Amino acid sequence: MATSVSERRQQARQPSRGASASRQESKPTVRCAIYCRKSSDDGLAQHFNSLDAQRLAGEQYIQSQAGEGWICVSDAYEDGGYSGGNIERPALKRLLADIDAGKIDTVVVYKLDRFTRSIRDFAQLMTALEAKNVALVAVSQPFNSATSMGRLMLHMLLSFAQFERELASERTRDKIALSRQKGEWTGGRPILGYDIVDSRLTVNPSEAAMVRSIFARYIEVRSVGRLVDLLRGEGISNKKWTGRNGQELGGKPFCKSTLHQLLSSVLVIGKVPHHAAVHDGIHEAIVSADAYNAVQQILAENGRSGASLTRNRAGGPLKGLLVCSGCGAPMVHTTTTGKNGVTYRYYSCRSARITRKSCNGGLVPAEQIEQFVVDKIRTVFQNAEFVTAVFDSLRAREEARIRELEVARDLYMAEASVSMQAGHGLAAETKAKEINREIARRRDGLVRRETVERGVREFSPVWSALCPTERARLLALAITQIRFDSAKGEIHITPAVHTEATP
Repeated sequence: MATSVSERRQQARQPSRGASASRQESKPTVRCAIYCRKSSDDGLAQHFNSLDAQRLAGEQYIQSQAGEGWICVSDAYEDGGYSGGNIERPALKRLLADIDAGKIDTVVVYKLDRFTRSIRDFAQLMTALEAKNVALVAVSQPFNSATSMGRLMLHMLLSFAQFERELASERTRDKIALSRQKGEWTGGRPILGYDIVDSRLTVNPSEAAMVRSIFARYIEVRSVGRLVDLLRGEGISNKKWTGRNGQELGGKPFCKSTLHQLLSSVLVIGKVPHHAAVHDGIHEAIVSADAYNAVQQILAENGRSGASLTRNRAGGPLKGLLVCSGCGAPMVHTTTTGKNGVTYRYYSCRSARITRKSCNGGLVPAEQIEQFVVDKIRTVFQNAEFVTAVFDSLRAREEARIRELEVARDLYMAEASVSMQAGHGLAAETKAKEINREIARRRDGLVRRETVERGVREFSPVWSALCPTERARLLALAITQIRFDSAKGEIHITPAVHTEATP
């Protein structure tokens, strides 16, 4: 039967099945990996969760491109409970390793922010993809990094993704700040003395009594390290709590850092911190303001002088006082041993020792500069104004110590009163009586002015009998700073008490 002209034209326009099949067979295979991510782990236990939905969308998209030779690799790259603000994600690292090994041709994601929310991380990831000629495709966003227009769209979308992430972070910070201003506890590690009930701090009576006892004992012993040893010996440990996953956390013995955190926490006096600000909290205080302030004063005093002077046992009474006039850096105490086994002590500029370029400060013999400072400051010791200042300082320090002991005694008495109602509390009562006797002894032994005057008159024998730590304490009482100018060979002393006899 004859074929019409129109039919012949239609047959000419339509390729034969064989030709179509041969062209389809010539399409190269594109191995596609689907990457899925969810920021939180909420809902991941569901039968069909967000990761499943992302993967299904990716599979459908790859299937729609089957005519282009796209196939889906069998490996699953899913990061559940990981933020897009960084690349520390196990599945992403495995994906990058497979890309580096040449196993992937295209990465398919549901949205770009599932891959990353950081422009900086995006540049790093795209460098890794482009090095292996791997394309990035988003199912719900019309771009393909294999084209120039796709890369432009990619950068624009990523900029918005990072903006969204930063905006969410700012909102979270603002919410925390407002909550802290209202006195609400916004999370973190629980503190000894409180339980967490409905996301709020609630007093744990037995732990609160333990915290009050710890504050009282620190006021008594005045040493974090010593109190740590006492608490460890008695088996007293830090806060123990149960995490969201039911795992037991905390409960470890106190160390210096954890005990210092407890002693300096404003939560125990019913306040909440936020950066440098402190706000009144809605939770109940478990330690009195007097006890807390007494502990902070002792911590501050130990921080200024206790630790550095304790480490100063090898000598160097000018440590912490002597600075280099050239660069303002502290001069550290060093020792060297000669061939004959004799130890020589020096002070040297710390900046010159570390950088060797920023300062020309050299070494100065320790004995010479120490003797010079002692001879110069001796006239200040003999001055009546300095004697008065020393007397007032010593008297005020002893009276402050008595007030601290009174606070500790009152805490033990309060603990004994509560414990007696429960049928025990004899130990707390005994401790309160011991502290009361110590208060009476200190009141009887308060320093007198004539004692200070006699001490400064007999300065030389007293100085010779002092150990390096005691010498450092005495000089710290009399001197604020010593500046040494190595170029001119000059020493400038700034006394802590300014008098007419100031050198």
